[in-house]
Amino acid sequence: MTKNEVTQSLASIASDQHLADLGDDLVQSWLSANVGVAAVEPVLRFMEAHSDWDLGTPGPLVHFVERFHGQGYEGELIASVERKPTAHTLWMLNRLINGERDGQRKARLLGLLSAAATAPNAEPEAVDAAREFHAFQVSAN
Repeated sequence: MTKNEVTQSLASIASDQHLADLGDDLVQSWLSANVGVAAVEPVLRFMEAHSDWDLGTPGPLVHFVERFHGQGYEGELIASVERKPTAHTLWMLNRLINGERDGQRKARLLGLLSAAATAPNAEPEAVDAAREFHAFQVSAN
């Protein structure tokens, strides 16, 4: 399955009220088709485009993309937050920071989190999330 096909499958559920249930079904179909790390970018772009939607806590899409930790997921998440931080992708970034043991990488991720709080294209919910997660990370370290 290509990036374009993943994008099309996400678009097919974009107007449905039962997104969480459909997300589970969609992820199961991707797993059955052995969809790889190439799906991460389209999923994150979907999250950017639908930043006001309840995608779960964290939800099937997050669990799916996090499967690619150490395989390119981190870079795609960073690019997404740089493009358009959303409350959901910032939550994902916070989860990434929580697991990071390398001090330099952790500092870079914290800088990205801080920058998201002043990003001109960040919605108020994303700004609030960035500030809250940054405060948490600073107090935890």
